Formats: sequence, structure tokens, C-alpha cells
Amino acid sequence: ADLHEIVVEVNTGYQRIRPEQSTGAVSRISSKEFESRVSSNFLDGLVNRLPGLMINNDGNFVSNGGAFSRPLFNIRGISTMSANQNPLIVVDGYPTELTLDMIDPNEIKSVTILKDAAAATVYGVRASNGVIVIERKQAVQGKPRFAFRATAGITPEENYSRYRWADDAASIVTNYQKTTLATSINDGSWAQMFAPNTGSTRRSKAFYILAQQAAKIITPEQAATPLAEMEHYDNTDEYKSSFLRPSLTQTYNFNVSGGNANALYYITANYTGNKLSQIRNDNDRLLLSARTTLKFSRKLSLELTTDYQEQNNKTAPVPEITSISPFEHLRDENGNPAFIWSQGISPYLNNVMMSQGLANNLYYPLVDVNEVSTKNHTVNNKFMANFNYVIGSGFDLMFGGIYETSRSGQRYFATELSSVARDYVNSYVTRNTDGTLKYNVPKGGFLREQSATTSSYTARAQLNYNKKFAGQHSVNGIMGAEVRNLITKSNLGSYFGYNDETLQHQPVDLYSITTGAIRGVFQLGSPWERQYESLYNQQYVEDRFISGYANLVYSFKNTYTLTGSIRIDQSNLFGTNPKYKYKPLWSLGAGWNIHREDFMQDVHWIKML
Repeated sequence: ADLHEIVVEVNTGYQRIRPEQSTGAVSRISSKEFESRVSSNFLDGLVNRLPGLMINNDGNFVSNGGAFSRPLFNIRGISTMSANQNPLIVVDGYPTELTLDMIDPNEIKSVTILKDAAAATVYGVRASNGVIVIERKQAVQGKPRFAFRATAGITPEENYSRYRWADDAASIVTNYQKTTLATSINDGSWAQMFAPNTGSTRRSKAFYILAQQAAKIITPEQAATPLAEMEHYDNTDEYKSSFLRPSLTQTYNFNVSGGNANALYYITANYTGNKLSQIRNDNDRLLLSARTTLKFSRKLSLELTTDYQEQNNKTAPVPEITSISPFEHLRDENGNPAFIWSQGISPYLNNVMMSQGLANNLYYPLVDVNEVSTKNHTVNNKFMANFNYVIGSGFDLMFGGIYETSRSGQRYFATELSSVARDYVNSYVTRNTDGTLKYNVPKGGFLREQSATTSSYTARAQLNYNKKFAGQHSVNGIMGAEVRNLITKSNLGSYFGYNDETLQHQPVDLYSITTGAIRGVFQLGSPWERQYESLYNQQYVEDRFISGYANLVYSFKNTYTLTGSIRIDQSNLFGTNPKYKYKPLWSLGAGWNIHREDFMQDVHWIKML
């Protein structure tokens, strides 16, 4: 049987062309394909759906406003190592700076990936890592149409038995530690556990046992008992009961659309709430959108869009199970939180510190999960207006623009009981001349607050030409200019000795700490100096662009296609050197749809592909 051709236009954001007229590398999924997978998250709907698109949706990515470890998206690899590695994101024809996780998956009409220069040159240097074009649904003429969709999903706690972990993992880890430590431990190792400079080094539980044995504090038989206990304990069930729960997702989506030939409207609302599998980790999202198309005359029309997006995230530090040795206990024999041996200072040095009046400096995961929290709140707004004027003879003119704003705030709070606050306090304790302790970082909680705002606008004027000649020739061309401005502002502040009830904090001698004039007597390290920029920062960045572009697609018999694109960008990013200015980016492409040739019509095996 022959396959029937389904004509679906490729939307590049600037123009629509037939697939056979595209000479570039393009991937596309439609609304039906996207909605075949029920998802409350736009990114989840793209996973493994578009060839050439890799999504690192694990929370560890490079966002538009920050630098983490890797980009959220990769399209056919990474084209640059030092600059922005993200592809350009285009929504409803305009580049966006807003977060993609707040796009309503129920509104997707199509997602198109422009991978190479022939497909994406019209976007200029911003397309160096590819372009993701997102087109959302529009109103349909007719009586009001109402749609309501509610989904709920429950995912049970993680079943670690399906992992290919060794049944005797604790025994393997314990014996490995004993073997590797055998040649490095001597009779002086035990004394190191009490010294400030060596006792602050992270060491395995086996080290402490073997160090006591080497110092003849315990006999080999006495050392064998705790080592055997380590070999035969698996904390998988304890971890699950302590940190995990069934996750719950609920989504409610409502939209109404309709209108007549002169006025169309589309209004939608979406609420999504997620209770994540890790305890004390939740998020919710509210999305509102309204779109209308107004036809003032036979030639002039206006498209208006407004969006409101609000998102809240609450997180608590739940350690990954793989970050804790399988023999580590999370609770002691009395059911109280236990410390993790390998993720803190020597417990024996800790006892010395506590005997001199300092707070417990060990790491207790079950304490931190309740005493440390991060709250993120983000509000986005978008306004878009496009005028369309039909000139005639295949020509029409589009002029309009978009304005976006984003306001976000993050509040990270660690109470006085948390390991975070205790570590800051203990790291910078010094002694007065009379022998008493001086707290250079005051006792109390630790608060870090960050706010960021992003505002951008794009104004565009574009002349479009689309016409067929003699039934065999077709020309689809655009020519336009646009102006774009992007401003990002952020500030970050940290407060020590903070009380969340009185909202008061205490001063700190920043200069002496950051210059090294203050060094803690117990030499626990200098967490402040390592992450100073994550405690205090202020930023203002403004980028300006002015661009001219053109694109032409010529097709003969829908069989032979020639394409060409050119774009000139001017931006403050290029500096003041004239040799980097006015340098156009261009591409040429050619395509041959060989299956349309007469001599291929009888090649049946191709028809079956």
C-alpha cells in the first residue's frame, strides 16, 4: 500500500514553508504527537521525541540567568565551550527569556527544531546552538468551545531492588576500605583524629576503627565486631522510610475558544501541583493565557496575546542514596538522628570542640532535611501584539512586538540547628587573650536571599511574499528588521546570626574573614572564602540588538528547491572593533525531492518505506 502524503507546514518562527521546500535539518512534532504522552511538564513531553535534541532535565543545567554545570538542551552537540551553550527558544514567533518549565503542555500546537545553518541562519548568531520553535494553539471560529481536563498521578516510592546493585554491597565497600587503608594507617593515625588540622579531614568509618586498632586502644577482636556489623547492614529500607514517599501530581486545565470571522478569542487556565517523592519537596504552578485575533477590515488584522505565569518551589536537602555508604545508619539505636561518618569532621575532634563550648559540627541528614529549606517564587508576564496588513499580489506586511518581564525570588534558610549554620559559626571561632572563645560569625541561623528581574522587548517589521506562478513555480520570501533589548538585574545578600521570628541578624567582619586575617582555631576550612560570590553579589546586564534579515525559498514543481538566508546583527556583545561589525551571516541550500520524479514512480520498494 502507498503512504498518503500529509502536508504539514514547517514553522520557522518567521515564516511557514512546506516540508519539501526546506533544505535544512528540521525535526517537528505536532499537537497530536505531543499530547499522546500525558505530562504536566512541557519538557517531559519532549524527552526522546525529537531526533537530535538532548534534554538534561535533572535540575543541573545552565539557565539563562545563571551558570550551573551544563546546558538544559543540546542540539547536535555543543558548538561552543565558553559562551552561551543553549539553543535559541522561540515561542509564537519571538525569542523568549522566560523559563520553559512554565509552558502549558496542553497548549502546544507544534514544536520544531532547526538544527543547521540552512534552517536557522535567519536568526543570526543566536542560532549557533540551534533553534527550538514552539507554536501554541489558537482560537477556532464558531460557537464557544469549552474544554476541561484533569489528571492525577501517583508514583510509589523508588524500588531499589530493581537496580543491579550487588546483594553484598556493604561487604564489598567495607572490605575495599579495609584493603586500601591497610598500608596508610599506623600507630600515629589515632592522634590525627583529635588534631584540628588533620581531624577536620573527611574519613571513612573503617579508618576510625582501624586507627584505634593500630594504636592498640582496641584489640583486633574488638575491631572485628563493628567491621562485621558494617558488612552485614544495608540501609536501603531505612533510607526509603526516612526520606521517600509516594509522589502525587495533579493537573487541572480549562480553556474556552470561539468567535466569528472578525473576532476570535482563546482563554486558558492551568494549575499543576506536585508532591515530589522526596519529603518536604513540593511545587505548584498557575498559568493564565488569553489570545484574540481582531479583523478591522479586509486587509488589516491584529493578534493580541497576554500570559501570566506563577510558580512556587519548596525544597529541602535530601541526600542521594548513592552519596551514603550502604552500611551507614541514619538513626541510632534509640531512634534519634545519626551522623554520617564520611561526610564530616572526625567525631573525636568534634567531642573536643563541644567540650570547649562549640556546637556539634557533625552532619545529620535527618536534622538538615527539617532545618534547611529553599523557597523559590517566580512570576512571569508577557504581552504580544502583531498587526498584519495584506498589500496584495502576494505581499503582506507584519509589524508588532513583544514585551516580557520576569521576577523571581529565592529564600534559603538554615536554622541554628542545621549543619550549615553550625559549620559557618565553628569555622571562624578564635580565642581571646584570656582564653575565651570569640565568635566572629555569630551564633544563630543563616539566611540567603536573592532576587532577580528580567525585562525584554522585541519590535519587528517584516514584509512577506508568497505566490505561485503557472502552477509550477512558487516563491516564499521574507525581508525585515527588528530591534531587541534585554535587561537582567539581580542582587544577593546573606545574613548570619539570623532569627526568623524577630527578623534580626548580627554583623560580621567580612574584610577580616575574606582576607584571611581571621582563621578559626580548629582549622575546619574556610567555606566563606570558597563560596563568597554565592553569598554576596549584584549584577546589571543590558544587551541591545538591531538586525536586518531576509530569506527566500524558490521551488519548481515541488521537486527542486533553492533557499537562501542572510542576516546582519549589530549588538553591544560585539565590542567596538570595526572588523566584527556589519559582518553578515548567510546560508544557501538546495533540495531535490527525487521521489516526485517520473522515473521513480514504479520503484515500489521506495513507496513502501
